[in-house]
Formats: sequence, C-alpha cells, structure tokens
Amino acid sequence: MPRNKPLCWWLLPMPRPIILAEVKKQDAASVKVFLRAGVEIANMSPEDFAASRAIAQETSYKKFVSDVPDGQALLDMALAVDEALEK
Repeated sequence: MPRNKPLCWWLLPMPRPIILAEVKKQDAASVKVFLRAGVEIANMSPEDFAASRAIAQETSYKKFVSDVPDGQALLDMALAVDEALEK
C-alpha cells in the first residue's frame, strides 16, 4: 500500500471481494498490534453495533455535523462506504 496516500485511495479501483479481504487483513493486523500492547479486544455482535450506531447518531454524529465544515456531506460519504461494504 502506498504510504503517502490514504487507505481508501488504493482500495477504490478494486472489486468488492478484494476490498473486503484487504479490510479484514488490516483489521487483523490492528488487533495483533493492540494485543501485543496488552489491550483487551472486544468483539461486537451485529445487535451491539446497531445499538452503538444509534447512540452515535444522536451524539457524536450530530456534533460532527455541527462542528465540521461540510460535516454532513463527509458523514454521508463515510456511511455510504460502510453501506456499500455491507452489501
């Protein structure tokens, strides 16, 4: 992966299965780093994630939109990527 470009730059032209594989690889690498540092890793169920997102929509998402220029557009783009990966 090029070091001077964000992760999303090199993933964009790839087919979805390759993107998912790369995301999972990066997640696994991150977990290893945190485990080596003694951090406890907790996995969320889909229900836990949905509950967490619902809270974020009423708290941190609202703050981001109000505090960041073009915050709603940026949030919409981030959520669109997440939705695309779920399909």
